[in-house]
Amino acid sequence: TFDIIQIEGVFMATYIPTIKRYSKAKIVLRSHNVEHQIWERHLANEKAGVKKMYLNIQNSRLKTFEINAFNQVDAIVTITDEDKKIISSICPNKLIHTCLTGINLDSYKQVLTSKQPNSLFHFASMDWMPNVEAVDWLLKEVWNEVIKQQPNAKLILAGRGMPDKIKKNASKNITIIDNVNDSSEFYNTYDIMLVPLWSGSGLRIKLVEGLAYGKAIITTSIGAEGIPYTAGKDMLIADSAREFSNAITTLLTENDQKQALQINARKLAETIFDYKVIAAQLITFYKGL
Repeated sequence: TFDIIQIEGVFMATYIPTIKRYSKAKIVLRSHNVEHQIWERHLANEKAGVKKMYLNIQNSRLKTFEINAFNQVDAIVTITDEDKKIISSICPNKLIHTCLTGINLDSYKQVLTSKQPNSLFHFASMDWMPNVEAVDWLLKEVWNEVIKQQPNAKLILAGRGMPDKIKKNASKNITIIDNVNDSSEFYNTYDIMLVPLWSGSGLRIKLVEGLAYGKAIITTSIGAEGIPYTAGKDMLIADSAREFSNAITTLLTENDQKQALQINARKLAETIFDYKVIAAQLITFYKGL
């Protein structure tokens, strides 16, 4: 006998019929992302052809499955207000609560001076398609312009599942780290965080970590989704190759602005992502069910 059964992610919805057969508990879907939106954004950047046709068919099936899951559960818990708006437009009468991914801020020591000042880094799971797409774009559309302006710039690309096609870019200016054994040490070592996402949805956990460590961050509007930031104060938003390369050059040359971003990033994390406050709000929502 349970009061609530929370299923983690839409693909766990395959268990809903079994849960209903054996339990009268309220079923809540913890929606990590709006999955079909990730693919719609990716497909918008995909070239026309057989692959795009095939992916469109698969995404149509995924969207049907996802909407069916939304309709089967008693309530939905999203990670961002953006996802909440999308799901509310699909299921206007569904109970939905936004629950950000909370962190224990005591575990994140603010880093104001990195061991390698002015180094640039991208740190994310590289077995997730949007992250691979992001790094490909960074290397093809942005990095050459950065090197023209700052010939000594150093870029670190890190994360598990690093594809071979990205590893091949290793050079005197680009370091590849396939697996990071100690993320705390990694954030202490490298300086400016790059999150050039063009697809995906939900909250970027590595970006939340970056805020907690007090990193100066450059990201896209899509990358920053779900975070109540002030552009230019908490992080820099760049939605084109030119804007992104200019933002990098700015932080490599203007230390005062970089330090201001670092301080404000940590303040934002302390205000928004304290897990104790977030958990209390979720418990209140569940009691209301």
